Amino acid sequence: METWVEDLPQKKFFTRVSQDECLVTISMLISNRIESVEKCFESFRPLLEQVPSEFIVVDTVGDEHSDGSLDIARKYADKVVHYKWDNDFAKARNAGLKYARGKWFIYLDDDEWFENIEPLIDFFSNPKLYNQYTRVDVMEHSFTSANQIDFGSNEFVRISRITPESKFVNPVHEVLVDTPKVAAYKLSGTIVLHTGYMGQKVKEKAQRNQEIMQAELKKTPTNLHLWLQLIAGAGRPKPIIEMAQEALDVAQKYQLVDWHSQVYVEIYLYRSKAYAKLKMDDEVEKTATEFIKNCDDPFYQGIVAEFMLEVSLNSRKDEKAALYWYDIYQKAIVFLKKLDKTPAQITYFFAGDINTDRMYVAFEKILNVLKDKEDNPYADVQKLIKLTPWTVESRKRQAVLALALKQVFAENDQALLENLAQTSLNDEKLKPEFDKSLDMVDLDLETQLAQQQFDQMVQKLTVSDDTIWLKQNRTQKLTFEDLKAHLSSGVTGEYPNESLIWLCINNQLSPQRYYENVAVENLDQAAHFLVVKAAKKLEEMPKKAALLEEIWEPTIQRNYFLAVWRRRYMFQGSMPYESVLSEARKYSGNMTAFAENYYAKALCQANSPLLPAEVRFAFFLKAAFAYQEQGNLSQCLAALNQALDVYPTSEKLIKRIIQKLDLDRRKQTVINEELNKLAAQVKGQIIALIGQGQKEAASQLLTELKQLTPQDPEITMIENLI
Repeated sequence: METWVEDLPQKKFFTRVSQDECLVTISMLISNRIESVEKCFESFRPLLEQVPSEFIVVDTVGDEHSDGSLDIARKYADKVVHYKWDNDFAKARNAGLKYARGKWFIYLDDDEWFENIEPLIDFFSNPKLYNQYTRVDVMEHSFTSANQIDFGSNEFVRISRITPESKFVNPVHEVLVDTPKVAAYKLSGTIVLHTGYMGQKVKEKAQRNQEIMQAELKKTPTNLHLWLQLIAGAGRPKPIIEMAQEALDVAQKYQLVDWHSQVYVEIYLYRSKAYAKLKMDDEVEKTATEFIKNCDDPFYQGIVAEFMLEVSLNSRKDEKAALYWYDIYQKAIVFLKKLDKTPAQITYFFAGDINTDRMYVAFEKILNVLKDKEDNPYADVQKLIKLTPWTVESRKRQAVLALALKQVFAENDQALLENLAQTSLNDEKLKPEFDKSLDMVDLDLETQLAQQQFDQMVQKLTVSDDTIWLKQNRTQKLTFEDLKAHLSSGVTGEYPNESLIWLCINNQLSPQRYYENVAVENLDQAAHFLVVKAAKKLEEMPKKAALLEEIWEPTIQRNYFLAVWRRRYMFQGSMPYESVLSEARKYSGNMTAFAENYYAKALCQANSPLLPAEVRFAFFLKAAFAYQEQGNLSQCLAALNQALDVYPTSEKLIKRIIQKLDLDRRKQTVINEELNKLAAQVKGQIIALIGQGQKEAASQLLTELKQLTPQDPEITMIENLI
């Protein structure tokens, strides 16, 4: 290994702390990355300024081939180690490690930088932390697109305490070994950004790495770690199977088979995963059975289970096998939770194969298979629900929990419902999800019988919180004192507690106290779910809204809530014609009253484009009704068209309003024609009576005529005749 060291002036263009002691050594391989190298240096410069530290550059190209990166490096570095590159990253790293004075070692490349170095400075400024831990783990984002938007995430584990025996091994994907192994500190508040695998660079680096590893394996075929790296970079399933099989044969030949060795296990798993990708189900099942028999690590068993779940569900529809593998998979999830580790902290190569989202997706797939079975499927459904560790978080948990609860209610399984409620009781994140899932089941009930069964099961629950208590008591006669005694002090009527409205309506109680601090968007959501729940009794909603309007004093919350409530059912084409106009008038009144107290008055008076589209729509609608009352039909239609322009989703409603107005106009025209005919007859009778000298009788008929057609200009002429 040809190296020589270039010492650089201690005085830099930035201030350094005392370098008599050295806590941290930062070492970086420098090639030709002029586009990013200075950004890298600047990202950790604050650490050099505030923590006793040093910066060692390992030059891998030489001055004669440098693109200028080396000259920039000299401005920041304390030493430059000139190393003649020979396709061995471990040797290059060791060249820098050899001159390290620090107790801690950070190694980087010239296409990596810290987004925010301050949390790391805080760590190295705290002796209690840096003496307690031996490694710092940081999240790394490796960009995959030139616009630096798309990226893959993994753990950056290159901040470690070192010993005199520490060294790097493996020519590619080098690893620092012989370091103290006590505990890793997971650093938050910063990430490492990496641009080395964007675009064409991926193929170039992969090809380079493959060639280096293949050359090294010819010399040391028993290096299983190198075999694993080679297999991981192969990309396609067939080459992976061939390389993995060759590596496993080498392990067998040299007695390196070790089911407790992470490297051996991951080589084996790579082969199984490639079988799975090629739909070689028999091979997947064969290797999975062998793996479960020999490897007792719950995490890696879970990875095999993930492959087998696909086989049992997609190709054979074997629900019994699916339940078996699902059990193994969820145990891997629970195992990780107990360790308080992410998959990325255990393995780089299979970090994406175990995650909670996949567990809940598998639950849904198995449930769908079980629901298609005719031979007593609920026993298996029940087993599936009981196997699932519901306290494990996931963005998919709530939706899947709702599916599970739907089955529980359909089968009238009170014991399992109680068990799920008890499980959620002490979990601050699961409890609200349980309540919302319960509400989703409630909203989805299709028959009166199903509703009765749901209500009965909820009534029997011994676990209770605000949401459950409201469902248990929504038809009861209660006072504000009762509510205060049973509900939490900060409870609101937002989803999933929207049924509080029914309780208030039934007991003539104003709900204002439960909504005065609720955000507008949450009022919208609560009103939406109330209408969804009442979808099969939509004709009752106007009456309920009217009752709510009576008991709820005029406030911003009340007006907005009622506007949303009315909008939700009013926009549906099923509303009777006779209700359309009256409800639309009330809606526009509620929404404009809300707006006039929520937005600037000048905006409302001008119906400004700065207002939300629905608010402008309501103002145009209100204007249309005002024109209608004045008998100005053309202005009314113009205002309705303006309303439609600003709020296109109202098209169905506007058409129905126009149809109703036209229908009323046609009716009025017929009535007017009949009145005119009758008036003509009466006028003829009056003229005849006048001619006969019966003026008193003529006067009586004239009085009746004025009531029929008060605007008739001939009435004055007849009065003169009399």
